[in-house]
Amino acid sequence: AEAAAGRETAEEVRKRLFHLFESEFGRPLSPLEYEMIIGWLEQDQFSESLILAALKEAVFAGKVHFRYIDRILLEWRRHRITTPEEAKAYSERFRGS
Repeated sequence: AEAAAGRETAEEVRKRLFHLFESEFGRPLSPLEYEMIIGWLEQDQFSESLILAALKEAVFAGKVHFRYIDRILLEWRRHRITTPEEAKAYSERFRGS
C-alpha cells in the first residue's frame, strides 16, 4: 500500500466526489447523478478540483442541481478554463465584482 500513497485511484477520487456532492445536496445521489459525475471525470476529463469549483459556484448561486453544474463546466470549457483559479477569476469578471 506504500507505493500507492501519493497516487489516488480513479475509484477513490470518484468516491470522494460522490460524498462531497451528497453532503452539499443533503441527500443521496441518484444513479443518473452518479453517472454524470463519472462522465465529467472520464468522458469530459474535467479535474476533480474543477468539478468541485463548479459545485461551489452552484452553491454560491443557490442553484444546487446537476444541470446548472453541467452548464458551468461546459461554459468553462468553452472559455478554456482548466483550473479553479481561472474559474474564480472568470466568475468574478462575469459577476462584475
